[in-house]
Amino acid sequence: MKNSEIDRQKAADAAFFEDWSEWKNLDDLPSPDKRAGYHVQSPRLHNLYWCLLRRHSAAIGGPAFELRIPENHGVLTLLRDIPGIKQLPGRYYRQPGNYLVPAEHWQKLRAALPQIKRLVIQHRSKYR
Repeated sequence: MKNSEIDRQKAADAAFFEDWSEWKNLDDLPSPDKRAGYHVQSPRLHNLYWCLLRRHSAAIGGPAFELRIPENHGVLTLLRDIPGIKQLPGRYYRQPGNYLVPAEHWQKLRAALPQIKRLVIQHRSKYR
């Protein structure tokens, strides 16, 4: 392995030592486990917008964050500054708002998430 690959892997591994629970629900809707008294298996089944850390993404070739966001100009502007971001591939995922971020860029994503969540909540409040 080259030094650059080792550095990339170390940066990706560091993402798994962070707490991402605050960002699994970007639309700030109450989770069904709190509303109905049951455990949520996957936020994707209950929320419109999320950020989830995956151990492996075939499209990225390693660990990655899966983002589902509204097609909002402000959010997309924030995402432009995150290296390696790409739209999710595939027949069912290739829709506006589905993105992957390589886990080694977790610090840039983490810095943008508070603003992303604020913009997503504003977006959702317009359409409720």
